[in-house]
Amino acid sequence: MKYHPKGAIMTVWCRSDKFNLETYPLIAYTGRVWSGRATKKDKLKIYTELLGSEEVADMVLNLAGSGGSFQPNNLDICENSTGARYNSLNLNEYAIRHLKAFWNEMEEGLPKDILTDIYSCTLDGYIALRTQEICLEAFDNYETRAKKPAYFVKKLQKLKELSNEAYEMNKVLWEKYRPGVLSQHNQFHKKFQGRAKRLDDMIAQLEANKKRGVFYAELMLPCFYGTPRIRLEIHYKDKSVAPTVYNTTAKVADSINTIRFAMENKAIDYVDFIGYGEGAVYPLHFRYTYGGRKYLVSSVRKISGEAKNLKRILLNDSQFAELGNNDGQAHFEDLSLSKIENRIRLKFKKAK
Repeated sequence: MKYHPKGAIMTVWCRSDKFNLETYPLIAYTGRVWSGRATKKDKLKIYTELLGSEEVADMVLNLAGSGGSFQPNNLDICENSTGARYNSLNLNEYAIRHLKAFWNEMEEGLPKDILTDIYSCTLDGYIALRTQEICLEAFDNYETRAKKPAYFVKKLQKLKELSNEAYEMNKVLWEKYRPGVLSQHNQFHKKFQGRAKRLDDMIAQLEANKKRGVFYAELMLPCFYGTPRIRLEIHYKDKSVAPTVYNTTAKVADSINTIRFAMENKAIDYVDFIGYGEGAVYPLHFRYTYGGRKYLVSSVRKISGEAKNLKRILLNDSQFAELGNNDGQAHFEDLSLSKIENRIRLKFKKAK
């Protein structure tokens, strides 16, 4: 209103490991609403136009979010799930069955290509959520080993089949819409090949049937778009065993969340928890299980960098400590701040 623009341009972008076809109905709807040629009540009609079927359009409009989590869930590190994610998982599982049935009945053409991309993206979310669920169950099984490896392997094999199905569908789309074009850094193929390798690695770990302990780190972050990272160094009382070291993001879902780390089936001497990067990390509590017993933090002290309110880590409540500098302007003016290791050392005792 201040500058009296002649108009505006709506843009979309696409990662090099996927397509934009899934967004075509939304782009068509948004463009028409924005230009005054449609209203919100026309959404189903416009989606039907692009997908060729009101039944398919209604299903697509009621899909759950793609899901997933903020951690690279596997048999070494896994983020606790939430009720919202379980709900998403169930809805996506329902959706992929019906989307595939619709897809089988459609004739070749743009509507089917759009549905192919929608189905593939829904599979991506479903596979991520199901992987997380399987990993959490495997972590629960590390010490008890009540369930045999074959129980988990069967579930992971099913995910491999679904992932390969999405890969084959996407290769057809690539040849049709991007013939002769290579994705940047081969990201298109790496996405599917990388996922298949992760599933294969997990299957191999399960078949090794190794007994492991579990380390729990509870964190709080007010924003999951931050860039802080964490490193965890688990040092054992048995010095012949090499420390277990993990590097990962400190992202969690706008609240308190627990990240599980697989460890050797050994007693811990001490753990160093390190936060670094642009922003602060907010640890609440730590514990671990091994040999059928739970161990709680008995002491915590700063080793390097900035660390505040460390005594709160000794309390099993919602109060959190702070590692690092959370002043965004300070990080902008001094990039070297992100390289500082804000390290604390934790000791443990058996829970009563």
